[in-house]
Amino acid sequence: MRGTFDAEGFATKSGVGFSNTNREIIRSVVRLLRRMRINPRVRVIIRKGERVKIRGKTYKANHDVLCVLISRKEDIERFSRLVGFTISRKREKLPGGRNNGDSLGTSDARSADLNHHPTFLESN
Repeated sequence: MRGTFDAEGFATKSGVGFSNTNREIIRSVVRLLRRMRINPRVRVIIRKGERVKIRGKTYKANHDVLCVLISRKEDIERFSRLVGFTISRKREKLPGGRNNGDSLGTSDARSADLNHHPTFLESN
């Protein structure tokens, strides 16, 4: 789970997230988090066909991008203790500076996702 969040996850002032276009992966991550008594929310952050600007260039999403969000204080603390991040820049952004997994900064779900998933987008 930690490797999954290291690769596809992000941290912001308000919580921890994981984004992907594969619904089965999203379901699996949610199921594992719930087994750890972490209660995430899931939402679509980018719809298929939506145009998104990244670093000044416009792209069209080829797939819906879903995001698993952990935002309740108790859930973030549990995530930090049980999962955390290996990557220091993500650990340092964890709300409250916690981690097994450390402290989070300010990354928005939309930009965090798109900056890491250019293969899901097509350039105009």
